[in-house]
Amino acid sequence: LVANPRDFKGFAQELAKHKFTSLSAVNTIYTGLMLEPDFEKVDFTNLKFCMSGGMPVQRAMVDKWKSFTKNEILEGYGMSELT
Repeated sequence: LVANPRDFKGFAQELAKHKFTSLSAVNTIYTGLMLEPDFEKVDFTNLKFCMSGGMPVQRAMVDKWKSFTKNEILEGYGMSELT
């Protein structure tokens, strides 16, 4: 768990310390992470599963996320631009 996920710099730095296999967040968090310069230092080679819930995901964000991480985001809740 990340104590303050809106601290995108701290969140990206914390992710960079670990070989994580999954990530669950809302559209706003995924977008904020990608805007953080330290995000490019995160190693996504072990990432296998991304999930979003609580609000709709936006197609542009999902496409950008996939270009960074090579992973899709599965949406678990909400209306989606992906359908």
